[in-house]
Amino acid sequence: FEFLNELRVFTNASLKDLVNACLHHSWQFASSSRTLLDTLLKQDVYKQRLQDLLPELSEKEQQFLQKKL
Repeated sequence: FEFLNELRVFTNASLKDLVNACLHHSWQFASSSRTLLDTLLKQDVYKQRLQDLLPELSEKEQQFLQKKL
């Protein structure tokens, strides 16, 4: 995800994968994913894209992301 962030080439699929990674069982992976998600959410363009993707996420992912938004 860090590589995608450096290049600013997040696709909708990679954004959904990032949200999923925030709920991963490995706390280190989840923690770094949450940090990156928080960074992206500070940018209006990514915040809007993630809001638009909400219906495509699982219920658990939707609940998590809605708390972040």
